[in-house]
Amino acid sequence: SIASIAPVSAPGNAAATRPGWHIQIGAYTDEGEAKGQIAAARARLSGLLAKAEAYTEKTIKGSVAYVRARFAGFGDEADARKACEALKKNDFACIPVRN
Repeated sequence: SIASIAPVSAPGNAAATRPGWHIQIGAYTDEGEAKGQIAAARARLSGLLAKAEAYTEKTIKGSVAYVRARFAGFGDEADARKACEALKKNDFACIPVRN
């Protein structure tokens, strides 16, 4: 029998309703790990991320499925970069992403 493969949403769909600048703090093979990193970042930088909307987004690179850990709600690139600088000082990976 042929194994069924769960559908994976196309990259960008999860972010479609979140305009503006986002930040990504990592991509993980496990959704629980992605959510754990979001929770850890929010706990460490609660003031900075208080108004940001956390979300995960599935993507595929090669044959591996990843779950991106992201925050949305930054007004412009400067705001996203400022958030990334603060996260990096607290040992988180971070890249600004334009949606």
